Amino acid sequence: MKIIFENFRLRREFKRSQLIHLTHFFFIMLALVIKLLIGHTGLIAFIVFFIFTAIYYRFFYLTAKKLYYTFWTFASLTLIFILGQMISTESNALFYCYGLALIFLVIEMSILSSPLYYPIVNWWDYDFRFRYDLKVKAKHKDDILDGRLTDLRRQAGCITLFDDLQVGTKIEVDLKLEGEPFQFELELMSKRQYSLGRPFHYGVRFKLTSEEKQEEYRKFLNHWGRRRKQKRIQKYEGTAGSGV
Repeated sequence: MKIIFENFRLRREFKRSQLIHLTHFFFIMLALVIKLLIGHTGLIAFIVFFIFTAIYYRFFYLTAKKLYYTFWTFASLTLIFILGQMISTESNALFYCYGLALIFLVIEMSILSSPLYYPIVNWWDYDFRFRYDLKVKAKHKDDILDGRLTDLRRQAGCITLFDDLQVGTKIEVDLKLEGEPFQFELELMSKRQYSLGRPFHYGVRFKLTSEEKQEEYRKFLNHWGRRRKQKRIQKYEGTAGSGV
């Protein structure tokens, strides 16, 4: 898998998330040292946990650096661990250390929970009747490209296309949802390619340059939310009706 960024602000934001990652690692390691100093753990146990945590965070950092989806598994496990330590500790110093680690972890997760970094792709739903992604017509220069909108969050989304476009390219997309046509200008902010023969996943930013476009986007977002809800209900009813 390869991911490409072009926008400077996006690269800077991603670099900041990596720095934040190292910050919550620092506070967790500091908590281990404090445990040793106040006698909550022995030297051998401290060495074992220190080495294990360093190895664990090494893999955790690589998932964040390369934007692997396993990042969210590591982040969830780390979040549970930190909360458990905060609940069980009686030391104020440890509580504050874990509390700061928790804050920085949540900030990192908030930054990366965007289609520009981690687009949601419903690869587990093979039955297109229950998938909420949407067919789109993308205009690039004089070409009309067929694609799908698979994610929509935080004025950003994910468009899948088989066409190889440069990051930074601006395209216009025509969509129809609940019988209502929409048209938006998008900028390709990031690009993922998982393997040859599969479509490119473009993280896109909606260019809402006027109040009218912002209102159109809000209406489209409401339609998108209803579509997702309807698809979930249809999937549940279809699964229940089949006896599965």
